[in-house]
Formats: sequence, C-alpha cells, structure tokens
Amino acid sequence: MLLITLSKIALIVNAKLINNVNDDKIFTISFDSRKITKNKKCLFIALKGKNFDSHNFILEAINNGVIAILVCREYKINIPQLIVSDTRKALGKLSLWVRQQYSVKVITITGSSGKTSVKEITNNILKQCGHVLCNIGNQNNDIGVPITLLKLNSKHDFAVIELGSNNFGDIMWTNSLAKPEIVLINNISFAHLKGFKNIYGVSRAKSEIFLEKSVRHCIINLNSNDIINWKPLLYNKRVWYFSIHRNNLAHFFVINITNIHNVHYYLYTPIGRCKITIPLFGIYNISNIIAASALAILAGAPLSAVVQGISQLLPISGRLYPIFLGKKKLLINDSYNANVGSTIFAANTLSKFSGYKIMIISDMLELGNNSILYHKFTGRIIKNFNINEILTIGKLSYFLGKNISNNKHFFDLINLVNYTRKLILYYNNITILVKGSHNTVANYIVTMLVNSILC
Repeated sequence: MLLITLSKIALIVNAKLINNVNDDKIFTISFDSRKITKNKKCLFIALKGKNFDSHNFILEAINNGVIAILVCREYKINIPQLIVSDTRKALGKLSLWVRQQYSVKVITITGSSGKTSVKEITNNILKQCGHVLCNIGNQNNDIGVPITLLKLNSKHDFAVIELGSNNFGDIMWTNSLAKPEIVLINNISFAHLKGFKNIYGVSRAKSEIFLEKSVRHCIINLNSNDIINWKPLLYNKRVWYFSIHRNNLAHFFVINITNIHNVHYYLYTPIGRCKITIPLFGIYNISNIIAASALAILAGAPLSAVVQGISQLLPISGRLYPIFLGKKKLLINDSYNANVGSTIFAANTLSKFSGYKIMIISDMLELGNNSILYHKFTGRIIKNFNINEILTIGKLSYFLGKNISNNKHFFDLINLVNYTRKLILYYNNITILVKGSHNTVANYIVTMLVNSILC
C-alpha cells in the first residue's frame, strides 16, 4: 500500500499536475478500470501497449471511484491529472522510488527457459527464512516488474524477480528498477529470435542483467552460457557457477541422482553438502533446483531451508506438470511455452520413463527467419532419444518430424487427439508429454485428452 501525495508522485515521475486541490494521499494504484479499489484513494495509470490503450477506459475508472489519473494527455475532467509523455516509463520511475524505500535483498532471474520455475523454487526456499515478494505468474516485462515492485513493503525480507525480454534493452531497464544484489542467467538457447536474430543476440540480451551497479553476485550455468563474451561485464562482481554434473569449476553441483518420480541426490554447495528429495521428476527440474538453491544460499538461506523448501515443491501448471489418467498412465503438460532448448530437455526427460513413451510437439514460435532450420535441428537431436512415437502438429513442427522414422504428423487436432486416446487405452504403461509454444494448440491437446479419458 502506498502512502504518497499526488504532488510527490508528480516529482518522482516528472509529471505535470493539474486540478490538484487537496493534494490527496494515494493508497492504491490500478491499471484495470474494472478492478478499482473503492474508497481507497486509488490512482489509475492509463497504460498503452500494442493491442490495448487504457486511456479509452478513463471515464469508467472515474465512475468506479478513482480519485486521480496518470495519463499521456490532458482530459477535460474535473479530477487531478498527472500528465507525462510515457505512462509506462512513469510507472517504472514510481516503482523505482518504492524499491529505494526498502533495504530488501533483491534477486533477479533471466534465461531462455526455466525462469519461472527457478523463481518459484527460490521463493519456496526463502519462505523458510522470511517474507518474500515475487512476480505473479510471468509478469516479467516493463509492466509486470514495476507492478511487482510497487507491492514492496517493510515486511519483506527478500524479493525474487523474474525478468523476460523480447528486445534489446528490456532487461537493462527492468533490472535498473529492481536494483538486485544477486542475479542469475539460468541458460541461453534459441528463443525469441524474432527480436534477437541468433544465439549471440540472445546472449547479449540476457547479459544486460550484469550491467546494474548494485549487482554483487552473478550465478551462471556452467553447461549453458556465453562466458567468453560475458567476462568484460563481470568485472568487480563475484561469479558463482552451477552444474548438474560434478565439475571442478562448479560451486554448486549434484551427485548420485536416483529415481525418476521422487528424485534423490546430494547437493554440494560452498556452505556444505545436503541430501535432497524432491517430489518432481526430470533432469530439467534438477538444474532449475540447483540454480534456485544457489540463489537462496547467496541470499543467506541455510542448508536446512534449502532441504525444507525443496521438499515442499509443487509442480507448476504447464511446466512438466503431471496429470494421472489412470494407473501407470501419465500425461505431462509442458505446454506453457517452447523453444529449442526446452523442447530437447523435455524429450530427454520423457526418455527416462518406463513403458510406452509418446511426445506430442506443436510449433515453436518466435524463432525468426530461420524457424524451419531450428525445427529441423531440434528433430535431429530428439530422434536419438528413447521415445516410441513423436507426434507433430503445425506448419513448423512438420519439419521437426520430417526425418524422424517414428514420427506421425497431423494436420487436424481432433485426429491427433483420437489417435493418442487409442494409444492411452491400449497400453497399460504409457507416458505422453505435450510440448509447444504458448499460442499454439498444445494446451488444447492437453485439455482434450484429459476430457476424453477422465470425463
């Protein structure tokens, strides 16, 4: 909750303030005219994006009870107005001011995949040590990060903030608002290539997280990085490495990984060794858990908090999320998003299961002009995994499966679901993993399979 006058906000965001008769204190901020907190002295910030403009709902916001508006142009309305050239930038400036009011330990996280998982795992560990603020869902852009920071208060001991990017400069901006002490690049892979063109562009965009002066500790994946090009940015910062394999350079690593559904292993850290048991499956999750453990330990968490926090983990919807369709019949929903790296990781995870294994893959989006080549490359890798059938659907995934002998491509969603349903009913021990980008049919496949078997 904010307790700040309109005149103070005007100074912070460099706004022209008009109709400010009483210089009211603002308690809350709203960005959605339908969700105004009535009788709470609410400021409405009219944000504008590619597909929306909240300026169109200013009258609705006023009717619902806001006492002031932050806008890009003056309106003939008898209500206090803060006028700026860019309301998104103004939101960022206000969130930075809030961040600077609290001596909270801030962690920021980026990477091509696994960001949200690492954020949630880190949050789970640090909750054993104090109060934690983190992004809701994947609110990781220039709107979501400021919205998160505005929620900071004196009760928070830690803030764990996920940073996403579609363009150069995105992470530099949001990280400058968060002012972190500890940062992580979880991995780099072929993702968001429409904006970054190639893997070197991805690396350059992610490495912006190192540029903020407040950063003291940088955590880097030994198995997925561009350390040669990052080294000049790491001057005067302490670098810590993590790896899923034992390595002389790794500060955090694991040994003796056993089981697939209820994983056990030993975690080695600079503060000692501990035995970890997690209620999730897959090597992909282990890498994310090592990264989160490193973040939490550098933030001050003891090993006991790491063990306890990990033991209480719950799967995240859409990210290797298990759905049991019957005894020894498992559907894994990994449909939240997809890029080359995460698709290969998912295939590797599936290959470790017993019984009949099916991977359903829809298109990987935002891979730029070379999308077909990246799909072909992914297909060449995953065809070597121990998977019985690879089913593809979509214009791009056709090229992924084109040279895979055990591939069946579908042009119709219903035919794909019906075919898969027959396999689920036929095999007594079967695992199906569904992978695809967010705006494809992948999530519909999961819903239709669940409905056809369980309903």
